[in-house]
Amino acid sequence: MCFAHQHRWTLGFIFVLGICLVSAADGLAEKLWLDELSESLIFYKAQYPEGDWSPYMQQLTLVKEGVDRANLQLIRSAMDELLTMLRSEAYGINGIAAHALYWIALGLQPHDPSLAAGARGIDLSG
Repeated sequence: MCFAHQHRWTLGFIFVLGICLVSAADGLAEKLWLDELSESLIFYKAQYPEGDWSPYMQQLTLVKEGVDRANLQLIRSAMDELLTMLRSEAYGINGIAAHALYWIALGLQPHDPSLAAGARGIDLSG
């Protein structure tokens, strides 16, 4: 009888621990894609310093705030604005950097059709 009671507690503990680990892994994945996107932006900023990169960093800060607060609306709106800025090469950043970062951002973000639904290529001709 005592063994059965102890066995139930052990299984309960393992179940709760599993839920905690899955939740932590989801949060970690969100942080990792955002960290990689930030590192990519810093890399391209160093390679192509022309233009004003601060609005791009501000958008990533908004995305991070959304992730930290689990605010999907903020994440979506900030990512949409970031992708729009990249597509239009806003603030005078280099077209090669904008194009590369656009596709990196689309590839790294967690799959959400609402974020990629309006995705269009960047016109590098102009």
